[in-house]
Amino acid sequence: MEIDVDALIMENQGLVREVVRQVTVEYQCHNIQEELMEYGILGLCEAANSFDPQRGRAFSSFAWLRIRGAVMDGILQTKGIKRSVVRRARAHRAATEMEENEPVPGEHAMSVFEEYDEVSNLVADMGTCYLVGAQFESGKRPDNPEKEYLTKETLEVIGDAMEVLKQDEYKLLRMHYGMDLPLSHVAVELGVTRPWAWKIHKRAIQKLRKRLSRGSSGGRA
Repeated sequence: MEIDVDALIMENQGLVREVVRQVTVEYQCHNIQEELMEYGILGLCEAANSFDPQRGRAFSSFAWLRIRGAVMDGILQTKGIKRSVVRRARAHRAATEMEENEPVPGEHAMSVFEEYDEVSNLVADMGTCYLVGAQFESGKRPDNPEKEYLTKETLEVIGDAMEVLKQDEYKLLRMHYGMDLPLSHVAVELGVTRPWAWKIHKRAIQKLRKRLSRGSSGGRA
């Protein structure tokens, strides 16, 4: 089935505006709304050019991830943004790209239960990415102390959970979240391809997510 890319882009301009509206409200960055629209349009164009209807996902769901991810890139590349905002945006971007790269099993339309699982996994991964960023930045002076909700004990638990990571996994997370290096740069430092760096990142985040989840339910690693 041939896709009319131009039509998809024209018909989904409103989706970009809605994503940007949500992001500017969530991250309180109304002053860069026009710039974020440009990033969102780029994300929409990328989605339209790579969309495959045979994989069973509606274009709006497929494009939403890429548009929001592109808008997150816009926030991360804007100077003067608060560290707390950068940390949240970086966590959301990382979790979104993990979801983008997840293969869809089979070629069937997803059920409501599969959609629910997909969203739940995205939220859980985003939370784990945020905690990792907070742990690596815990030694830095927060830009807004009264809004730092994580306790010292919580940060220690996250630090202890990192013991499950292999050396390359820990190094990748430290460079990406602690040193603010894009994963493309981290891949070069580690001597691997960018897709392989994302695989290491995903494996590390899922290990930590599993470890922290077991800890919160009273289990032992």
